[in-house]
Amino acid sequence: INTTVRAEPQGKPKGSSDSTSDAGSERVTTSPLDIATKSLILKHASPFAAAVGVDFPISLDRQFVEAAALSLFNAGEPLHGLLGIPRVGVRVPRLHLFSEEDHVLVLEDLGKLSSIEAWLQSTPAPSATQCQALGQRLGTFMGMLHTSVVNVPVAQQNIFHRKVGQDLV
Repeated sequence: INTTVRAEPQGKPKGSSDSTSDAGSERVTTSPLDIATKSLILKHASPFAAAVGVDFPISLDRQFVEAAALSLFNAGEPLHGLLGIPRVGVRVPRLHLFSEEDHVLVLEDLGKLSSIEAWLQSTPAPSATQCQALGQRLGTFMGMLHTSVVNVPVAQQNIFHRKVGQDLV
């Protein structure tokens, strides 16, 4: 659905500026690019499922919703506190930039990580204890995430409901 690549920044783009949040006009909080970073993740969304083609259209609002959700974990935002809980150990990539016009997210690169599927299929296979520990961490994080949503301002919640609701109708 998205084209995702790892990229190394060459400097701050010409004419770039810092954006601010404006929930009334549905803009998402962004931050300036941190060019001291070794690499970034770029995600480009197409208006269709890449594996199927134009015969399977998908709303680009999905990327707006992802950007809005990721921005809630930024410093000073309602879900930021979830990232510092040692027993959970779940990392959420920082949203550096969202270009709604270009349909591109620029995210923090968390490094070369295996998917859970690849980890489960690795040799030697993870033990039952390791699987249980991972399930515990993910379950704890998801539980805390869902109970923390009450701290998200109503204006931001309305953005999610409006965008997601459009795709369901």
